[in-house]
Amino acid sequence: MTRGRGGQPVPPTPAVPVCVVCRERPARGLQCDPCREAPRDGKGTGRVARKLARHGAEAAARWDGAALVVTLPLPPKELSPNARAHWRKKSAAVKAYRALAANAVRLVGRVPRWEGATMTAVVYMPDARTPDDDNAAAALKAARDGIADAGLVENDRDIHAGRTAVQVDRDRPRVEITLTELNAQQEG
Repeated sequence: MTRGRGGQPVPPTPAVPVCVVCRERPARGLQCDPCREAPRDGKGTGRVARKLARHGAEAAARWDGAALVVTLPLPPKELSPNARAHWRKKSAAVKAYRALAANAVRLVGRVPRWEGATMTAVVYMPDARTPDDDNAAAALKAARDGIADAGLVENDRDIHAGRTAVQVDRDRPRVEITLTELNAQQEG
Protein backbone atom coordinates (compact mmCIF):
# COMPACT_ATOMS: atom_id res chain seq x y z
CA MET A 1 0.00 0.00 0.00
CA THR A 2 1.39 3.42 -0.91
CA ARG A 3 1.76 6.25 1.54
CA GLY A 4 0.16 9.65 1.00
CA ARG A 5 0.68 12.98 2.73
CA GLY A 6 1.68 12.62 6.32
CA GLY A 7 2.57 8.97 5.84
CA GLN A 8 -1.05 7.84 5.90
CA PRO A 9 -1.78 4.72 3.81
CA VAL A 10 -3.69 5.42 0.62
CA PRO A 11 -6.10 2.71 -0.53
CA PRO A 12 -5.69 1.70 -4.16
CA THR A 13 -8.10 3.40 -6.53
CA PRO A 14 -10.45 1.02 -8.31
CA ALA A 15 -9.62 0.57 -11.98
CA VAL A 16 -12.29 2.20 -14.15
CA PRO A 17 -12.48 0.52 -17.55
CA VAL A 18 -11.99 2.87 -20.48
CA CYS A 19 -12.20 2.21 -24.20
CA VAL A 20 -8.76 1.42 -25.59
CA VAL A 21 -9.54 3.51 -28.68
CA CYS A 22 -11.29 6.71 -27.58
CA ARG A 23 -10.57 6.60 -23.82
CA GLU A 24 -14.27 6.87 -22.93
CA ARG A 25 -16.05 4.45 -20.61
CA PRO A 26 -17.44 1.49 -22.58
CA ALA A 27 -20.64 -0.31 -21.63
CA ARG A 28 -18.82 -3.64 -21.78
CA GLY A 29 -15.49 -5.03 -22.94
CA LEU A 30 -12.39 -3.10 -23.92
CA GLN A 31 -13.99 -0.91 -26.62
CA CYS A 32 -17.19 1.08 -26.72
CA ASP A 33 -19.70 -0.08 -29.33
CA PRO A 34 -19.11 2.74 -31.87
CA CYS A 35 -15.34 2.20 -31.76
CA ARG A 36 -15.75 -1.54 -32.15
CA GLU A 37 -17.90 -1.04 -35.25
CA ALA A 38 -15.79 1.74 -36.80
CA PRO A 39 -13.95 0.70 -39.96
CA ARG A 40 -10.22 0.21 -39.81
CA ASP A 41 -8.27 1.04 -42.93
CA GLY A 42 -5.08 -0.73 -41.91
CA LYS A 43 -2.91 2.29 -42.68
CA GLY A 44 -2.07 3.05 -39.08
CA THR A 45 -4.26 6.13 -38.74
CA GLY A 46 -5.23 4.77 -35.34
CA ARG A 47 -7.33 6.27 -32.61
CA VAL A 48 -8.12 9.64 -34.21
CA ALA A 49 -9.36 8.07 -37.45
CA ARG A 50 -11.60 5.67 -35.58
CA LYS A 51 -12.83 8.53 -33.42
CA LEU A 52 -13.68 10.54 -36.56
CA ALA A 53 -15.48 7.52 -37.97
CA ARG A 54 -17.30 6.91 -34.71
CA HIS A 55 -18.68 10.42 -34.64
CA GLY A 56 -20.16 10.00 -38.10
CA ALA A 57 -17.34 11.65 -39.97
CA GLU A 58 -18.41 11.23 -43.53
CA ALA A 59 -16.12 12.29 -46.30
CA ALA A 60 -17.33 12.54 -49.86
CA ALA A 61 -16.35 14.14 -53.14
CA ARG A 62 -18.31 14.93 -56.28
CA TRP A 63 -17.83 16.70 -59.57
CA ASP A 64 -19.77 19.93 -59.97
CA GLY A 65 -19.14 20.83 -63.59
CA ALA A 66 -15.38 21.35 -63.91
CA ALA A 67 -14.91 21.73 -60.15
CA LEU A 68 -14.27 19.00 -57.61
CA VAL A 69 -16.21 19.50 -54.36
CA VAL A 70 -14.82 17.61 -51.36
CA THR A 71 -17.00 17.43 -48.23
CA LEU A 72 -15.21 16.62 -44.97
CA PRO A 73 -16.11 16.74 -41.29
CA LEU A 74 -14.81 19.64 -39.25
CA PRO A 75 -11.08 19.31 -38.60
CA PRO A 76 -10.09 18.03 -35.16
CA LYS A 77 -9.37 20.76 -32.62
CA GLU A 78 -5.69 19.76 -32.59
CA LEU A 79 -5.33 21.16 -36.12
CA SER A 80 -6.20 24.69 -35.10
CA PRO A 81 -3.18 27.01 -35.09
CA ASN A 82 -4.30 28.24 -31.65
CA ALA A 83 -4.38 24.73 -30.15
CA ARG A 84 -1.70 23.88 -27.66
CA ALA A 85 -1.78 20.18 -28.37
CA HIS A 86 0.95 17.69 -27.65
CA TRP A 87 2.98 16.95 -30.77
CA ARG A 88 1.93 13.30 -30.82
CA LYS A 89 -1.79 14.11 -30.65
CA LYS A 90 -1.41 16.75 -33.35
CA SER A 91 0.55 14.33 -35.54
CA ALA A 92 -2.17 11.68 -35.19
CA ALA A 93 -4.88 14.22 -36.01
CA VAL A 94 -2.98 15.44 -39.10
CA LYS A 95 -2.45 11.89 -40.29
CA ALA A 96 -6.10 10.93 -39.85
CA TYR A 97 -7.54 14.08 -41.46
CA ARG A 98 -5.05 13.86 -44.33
CA ALA A 99 -6.02 10.22 -44.99
CA LEU A 100 -9.71 11.12 -44.78
CA ALA A 101 -9.31 13.84 -47.44
CA ALA A 102 -7.24 11.58 -49.70
CA ASN A 103 -9.77 8.74 -49.47
CA ALA A 104 -12.64 11.11 -50.25
CA VAL A 105 -10.95 12.24 -53.46
CA ARG A 106 -10.04 8.68 -54.44
CA LEU A 107 -13.69 7.60 -54.06
CA VAL A 108 -14.64 9.84 -56.99
CA GLY A 109 -12.97 7.38 -59.31
CA ARG A 110 -10.21 8.21 -61.72
CA VAL A 111 -8.63 11.44 -60.57
CA PRO A 112 -7.18 13.68 -63.30
CA ARG A 113 -3.72 15.19 -62.83
CA TRP A 114 -3.87 18.98 -62.82
CA GLU A 115 -0.85 21.26 -63.03
CA GLY A 116 -2.40 23.55 -60.46
CA ALA A 117 -5.63 24.09 -58.60
CA THR A 118 -7.38 26.82 -56.67
CA MET A 119 -8.97 25.84 -53.38
CA THR A 120 -11.89 27.70 -51.84
CA ALA A 121 -13.44 26.42 -48.64
CA VAL A 122 -16.64 26.98 -46.71
CA VAL A 123 -16.56 25.87 -43.08
CA TYR A 124 -20.02 25.21 -41.63
CA MET A 125 -19.82 25.46 -37.83
CA PRO A 126 -22.43 23.99 -35.45
CA ASP A 127 -22.90 27.23 -33.52
CA ALA A 128 -22.12 30.94 -33.62
CA ARG A 129 -18.64 30.45 -32.09
CA THR A 130 -16.93 30.68 -35.44
CA PRO A 131 -13.17 30.89 -35.91
CA ASP A 132 -11.77 33.67 -38.03
CA ASP A 133 -11.09 32.90 -41.67
CA ASP A 134 -7.32 32.55 -41.47
CA ASN A 135 -7.47 30.10 -38.53
CA ALA A 136 -10.01 28.01 -40.44
CA ALA A 137 -7.77 28.03 -43.52
CA ALA A 138 -4.73 26.98 -41.49
CA ALA A 139 -6.68 24.08 -39.94
CA LEU A 140 -7.35 22.78 -43.47
CA LYS A 141 -3.64 22.32 -44.31
CA ALA A 142 -3.88 18.57 -43.67
CA ALA A 143 -6.83 18.37 -46.08
CA ARG A 144 -4.75 20.14 -48.76
CA ASP A 145 -1.97 17.61 -48.25
CA GLY A 146 -4.44 14.73 -48.49
CA ILE A 147 -5.89 16.06 -51.73
CA ALA A 148 -2.37 16.24 -53.14
CA ASP A 149 -1.70 12.69 -51.88
CA ALA A 150 -4.71 11.48 -53.88
CA GLY A 151 -2.96 12.57 -57.06
CA LEU A 152 -4.99 15.60 -58.10
CA VAL A 153 -1.82 17.70 -58.23
CA GLU A 154 1.83 16.72 -58.01
CA ASN A 155 2.58 18.63 -54.81
CA ASP A 156 0.47 20.55 -52.29
CA ARG A 157 2.28 23.74 -53.28
CA ASP A 158 0.34 23.51 -56.56
CA ILE A 159 -2.93 24.05 -54.66
CA HIS A 160 -3.39 27.80 -54.32
CA ALA A 161 -5.52 28.86 -51.38
CA GLY A 162 -8.51 30.96 -52.28
CA ARG A 163 -11.11 32.43 -49.98
CA THR A 164 -12.17 30.58 -46.82
CA ALA A 165 -15.62 31.48 -45.52
CA VAL A 166 -17.16 30.50 -42.20
CA GLN A 167 -20.92 29.96 -41.87
CA VAL A 168 -23.30 28.34 -39.38
CA ASP A 169 -25.16 25.07 -40.03
CA ARG A 170 -26.48 23.59 -36.80
CA ASP A 171 -27.77 20.39 -38.39
CA ARG A 172 -24.72 19.34 -40.40
CA PRO A 173 -21.37 20.92 -39.50
CA ARG A 174 -18.83 20.22 -42.22
CA VAL A 175 -16.18 21.63 -44.53
CA GLU A 176 -16.81 21.96 -48.26
CA ILE A 177 -13.67 22.42 -50.32
CA THR A 178 -14.09 23.40 -53.96
CA LEU A 179 -11.15 22.77 -56.27
CA THR A 180 -10.94 24.20 -59.76
CA GLU A 181 -8.18 23.66 -62.26
CA LEU A 182 -5.87 26.65 -62.42
CA ASN A 183 -5.55 26.64 -66.24
CA ALA A 184 -9.35 26.35 -66.69
CA GLN A 185 -9.81 29.41 -64.49
CA GLN A 186 -7.34 31.50 -66.47
CA GLU A 187 -8.86 30.54 -69.86
CA GLY A 188 -12.46 31.25 -68.76
